Amino acid sequence: MIIEDCSVENEILPSIKLVGVGGAGVNILTQIHHKTTSVDFIAMDSAGNSLEPGIWTHTVRLGNNPKSLGCGADPEKGRQAALQSSQLISDCFKNSDMIILVAGLGGGVGSGALPIIAKVAKQECRVVVCFTVMPFPFEGRKRTLFAHETYSRLKEEQVAIVMLSNKRVLQHFSPNTPLLKIMEEVGLQLTSLIDNFIGIITSTSLINIDFADMKTILSPGGCMFIGRSSELSNEGLDISIDQALKNEILEIFDFTQANRSILLIEAGSSFNLGTLYDIGEALEDKSDKDIELIMGINLEPAMKDEINMTIFMLGDFLS
Repeated sequence: MIIEDCSVENEILPSIKLVGVGGAGVNILTQIHHKTTSVDFIAMDSAGNSLEPGIWTHTVRLGNNPKSLGCGADPEKGRQAALQSSQLISDCFKNSDMIILVAGLGGGVGSGALPIIAKVAKQECRVVVCFTVMPFPFEGRKRTLFAHETYSRLKEEQVAIVMLSNKRVLQHFSPNTPLLKIMEEVGLQLTSLIDNFIGIITSTSLINIDFADMKTILSPGGCMFIGRSSELSNEGLDISIDQALKNEILEIFDFTQANRSILLIEAGSSFNLGTLYDIGEALEDKSDKDIELIMGINLEPAMKDEINMTIFMLGDFLS
């Protein structure tokens, strides 16, 4: 367990690039840009209509064809477009401390270009995190196959991967639910995950999560889980931990294989050392491996005896 005490606010913020890849990734970023000003927003797509000026720090038109209307759901075309633009991609990633890639898998750019972009990102930066969305079952087996092939290629680049499961999302809706409402919910869930992730990186607390330690935890890559508990009292600590480790919109995560974790605790002024160690031990008990755990603590007197937890768990890719 590593606890870093850093009560003096550090004004030097890490350089974080948040990159929307393909139509789905770009759309997600348009939903989150108003929530944070601490990152650079970058859009990468083969179709020019998603790269209109506005929120973007940089845009990259993938491929050599200036009149391209997209990759037509063909991953090979997406891969070629990314290869043709690899220098432009690399230039966008210069001097980055962390690169976050966001994409929907199964399509031409999301499945074809994303692994190339992740490879270039990893060459420029130690810490690369991919937030990805698996296709809905009704989108067909071929698209799902493309998505799984993309996941396998991303594993080779040793990036950290968070996978939202549209199949699991559907379990929370009746068959009569309008499709637009479901799509909006997927967008909200993914933006919430990304927002929580960026919030931990950029927040200042009584005990800060040091960015150098985060790099140590994230740089080896692997499967990644993000969970958050709602406000519960110290007396409901076990329930709060279980709630934080239950995220029904993500692909199933094997906690027994987790070997790294980042934890942010938000609590009232009555929060004590005994509770802190109970939380740490409870997380370590979830895994069969020795977990490298980094904690951050933010005390808010108005919370009284309530506790919020945001937990990242990571495990190495299984062969």
